[in-house]
Amino acid sequence: MPQSKETAVKKPRKKPSAKKATNMPQSKKTAVKKPRKKPSAKQQQIQEEIAKKAFELYEQSGREDGKDVEHWLEAEKLLKPKPKRKKSP
Repeated sequence: MPQSKETAVKKPRKKPSAKKATNMPQSKKTAVKKPRKKPSAKQQQIQEEIAKKAFELYEQSGREDGKDVEHWLEAEKLLKPKPKRKKSP
């Protein structure tokens, strides 16, 4: 009867100990993300309209996959309010 091969058991790696960075500026020692502001009701409404229009464009294109960004950008062009330009004197 042949002897069974024993499988090698790997020991878990030790996690590196946390070392204090002494030569880094204070601002880079801790990375704290600021919470995002919740979009206003008007911004949410615009986003929903863009999503609906992007889906319409997706359906009109024959439901082609991989063009979601193009459809979204096209919908934004069509629906997002354009900033008003000041006329130069």
